[in-house]
Amino acid sequence: MLTSRNKIFRMFPIVIALVLFPLATTAVAQNNSQTPSGIAFYDLENQIDTYLEKQIGQTIPGATVCVVKDGQVVFQKGYGYADVENQTPVDVKNTVFEYGSISKLFVWTSAMQLVEQGKLKLDEDIKSYLPTEIASKLNYPYTITMYDLMSHTAGFEQQSFDWKPFPLDPPDTPLSVSLVKHQPKQVYQPKTVIAYSNYGAALAGLVVEQISGQRFYDYEKNYIFEPSGMKMITGHPSLADSPNLAKTKAKGYIPIGNGQFKPGPWTYLSEYPAGSVNGTIESLGRYLIALTPEPSQGTPLFSQKSTLQQMLLQSYTPYANVSSNAHGFWEYDGAQRSLWHSGNTAAFTTFFAFVPEQRFGFAILTNAAGAIDPVHGLGELLLGKSDNYSSKQAQLPPANTIAGKYMSSMYSHTTFLAALSYLTQMATVNAIGDNEIEVKMRGKTARYTQTSAYFYELSSQANPETKFNRSYLYFQLQDGKVQRISGGHFMDMIPLPTGRTLPYLWFSILTAVVASLFFTIAPFVLLVSWRRQKGKAFGVSKSALFKNHFTVILVLLGTFLIFNNAYLLCSAALTALLLPSQVRIQVTMNWIILLAAIVLFIITMYRHKRFHFIKGQHPFSILTLCMFAITIYLLYHWNFFIWF
Repeated sequence: MLTSRNKIFRMFPIVIALVLFPLATTAVAQNNSQTPSGIAFYDLENQIDTYLEKQIGQTIPGATVCVVKDGQVVFQKGYGYADVENQTPVDVKNTVFEYGSISKLFVWTSAMQLVEQGKLKLDEDIKSYLPTEIASKLNYPYTITMYDLMSHTAGFEQQSFDWKPFPLDPPDTPLSVSLVKHQPKQVYQPKTVIAYSNYGAALAGLVVEQISGQRFYDYEKNYIFEPSGMKMITGHPSLADSPNLAKTKAKGYIPIGNGQFKPGPWTYLSEYPAGSVNGTIESLGRYLIALTPEPSQGTPLFSQKSTLQQMLLQSYTPYANVSSNAHGFWEYDGAQRSLWHSGNTAAFTTFFAFVPEQRFGFAILTNAAGAIDPVHGLGELLLGKSDNYSSKQAQLPPANTIAGKYMSSMYSHTTFLAALSYLTQMATVNAIGDNEIEVKMRGKTARYTQTSAYFYELSSQANPETKFNRSYLYFQLQDGKVQRISGGHFMDMIPLPTGRTLPYLWFSILTAVVASLFFTIAPFVLLVSWRRQKGKAFGVSKSALFKNHFTVILVLLGTFLIFNNAYLLCSAALTALLLPSQVRIQVTMNWIILLAAIVLFIITMYRHKRFHFIKGQHPFSILTLCMFAITIYLLYHWNFFIWF
């Protein structure tokens, strides 16, 4: 028989268990009932409502949000209008949005499915998976692998029209035909520079097509959408296989300020794997659930659990401490490691993120162009911020060694858009003390503190209402010179290339202004002079003026050249509807004007013995010829003679 004392000792573990078990279960319950940022689920709707109330009707006309946790939808709601003019509210079950670049996640998922089946190797030359007649027409000097395409380090320049809302080719054009026809240049060696590329994602989609024998939009429907229970969704660029979706698709809008919006165009890409998916928030929620299964269970996306685990591991980073890319998914420095992707089309903006370890995820779809800050702001609200700020090391290299001007890697090197890029995508790095820098780009300013050699962490945000979206900056140097600045996502910043340094940029701007002023004013000068001298211009008779003298004609050609290219630049800068055909017309006019000037010059030289320059005219003729030659040189150097 047990004594009273023995009974007490025997009961002690039970008592301890009864005391600690509620505490443990409460901790687990709290972890399972809140967002990674710490918002309790009972307060989730209030927090999201409060945030979006500031956005709806101001920056975005409509939005829909879905939050999933542990395989269940814990929150789903629509806000604002799918159709502003008709006051049609957003419906979470039926309103269809353009996903934009979130579509790329289905490309990377498809690639991993083929890896699992042993049909694709991520480190293999992608040309080995393409028919010879296609591979031989892909014109790039360096070998490209699926890894390169996933991390956007294949080296492609920004394709001039890959984001424009119009069909480059008819909807039934094979993907291989479009990709061969619209090839961007490979301007960086693979794995050396992050330069986001729609073309690269579409090229990966072509590999999937060739291996599977199916159009990519059919493949993703059969092996991703349907297995995951995603019903109101299609990847067909024109929704031809799902006409019912077009009936409930939200209208896209372009903000014009003061809470006003104008209707935007439908975005259609010939390179459809890169961004042509249309669907509801419910369908995207089903994809989130498929990406965050119970560890003991599988996912409808893969036959083996290890494949999903592999896909969510980091596959590329420019520096050991930089969160970057996990097989096509971007890594996010939230309260916990998150994976994300955003999407932008001509009239829609979207955001998608999840935390694998917590089986938590959310997505927001909006029908407004350029709503980057609102969607990223919701991500920050739900995912939180990383508090892993490093302590600064001693004896770090001085910040002034990396100060200077840099360009976004996402610019068109070989087209006239390079000129616009230098005006809109240049970054300035200024040293603020020995270990702090200030980065300015596109009207945004952020300060970074150096915590290890050439590794800088965000210390403050000068414009808190806007997001610079770079928690870290890594400066990669070679022989004491910066080769690139990388934050791990979308694009790096690179030094200004030889021949287009800042002094030359200013020279180009100043000479372009002078030439433009000259050819704008010169026709009026000639006209006034001619009228004052009663049919004579600079002492030349009216008949001689048009019969023998090339100056007047050269002035007119120069004037037309200036206005032709001013129109070209303004069209590219101010409209999202600039067609390649329009560009070709303007570029063709440049060639016609140049050839006409050459012919005129040759004829003039041939007739030089009978052509008499008289006092007062000769300097003006020489000046006109010099201004025309300078204009041609600038246009040639900045690629205004390149056809698309």
